[in-house]
Amino acid sequence: MTAVAPAPEQRGTGMVASAHPRASQAGCEILEAGGNAFDAAVAVAAALNVVEPYMSGLAGMGFATMWVAAEARVRVLDFVPPIPRSFPVGHFTSREQLLSGPAAVASPGNLAGWCALHAAYGRLPLCQALAPAIALAEQGFEFSAFGIEEVAEFAPGHAAAPGTGEAFSSTFPFHTTLRAGDQVRAPMLAATLRQVAEGGADVLYRGELGARMVTFLAEHGGTLTRDDLASVSPVWREPLSATYRGLRIHVPPPPCEGF
Repeated sequence: MTAVAPAPEQRGTGMVASAHPRASQAGCEILEAGGNAFDAAVAVAAALNVVEPYMSGLAGMGFATMWVAAEARVRVLDFVPPIPRSFPVGHFTSREQLLSGPAAVASPGNLAGWCALHAAYGRLPLCQALAPAIALAEQGFEFSAFGIEEVAEFAPGHAAAPGTGEAFSSTFPFHTTLRAGDQVRAPMLAATLRQVAEGGADVLYRGELGARMVTFLAEHGGTLTRDDLASVSPVWREPLSATYRGLRIHVPPPPCEGF
C-alpha cells in the first residue's frame, strides 16, 4: 500500500492505481468525495478484499509506505503481527504443512493497519472510506479472468475443509462454474465490513467477529487466541532509502514481508 496525500487545495484530484479496476474506482470515488490519499488507500484495500479475496483481505497482513505532505516526510506503517504465542514450534516437519489449514493462520494485521493509517491521516469518516467496498459486496461485481484462475486453484481445498464449505459457498460460488464477467455477490463479507464501518477495528480484535474466528480455529486445530488478537498493534517505522538514477527510493525496513 502506497499513499501520497495531495495538498488541501488539491481536494478531489489525484490518481489511483491498484490490481483491480473496481478497487481503483473505489479510491477515485473517495477522492472525488473530498477524501485524501489515505482515505483512498483504505477504500482501495477494502475493495480489493471484495473483488480479489484470494489476494487481499482484512485478516491478512502488510505494510504501508507513504509521503506525508503535511509533515514533509516518508513514513512506514508495519502491520505484520507476530505469530500466535502458542504456535507449536517444531511440530511441523515441512513447509507444505504450514501452507494451509487452521494451523497456518497468523494474527490478522491488515484491518489494524487500515484503521491506524486512517486514524493518523484520514479526512473522511471510516464508514465513508469503507462504503464503496460494502456496495461492491452487496450489489455484486464482475469476476475477472485472473480471478477464475485463482478460484480454480484454491477453491476445492477451502470447500472441502471442515466447517468452511457452507460459509465459503455462501460468500462466493465455489461449487459452481464461474466464467469471466459473471456477477458475484458477497453478502457475508458485506455484513462484516458494515460491522467494521460502525465499530472500527475492535470488532475484530476485541469483539464478536474475533471471538468467532478464534472459536472456529480452535475447533479445527488452530492456535490463535483472543489474547493474540487483542495484542495486535501496528508499528510506525523509519523507512530505508537509497538513490537510484537520481531518484530517492524509500522501502520498509527489515523484517519485511513485502517485495
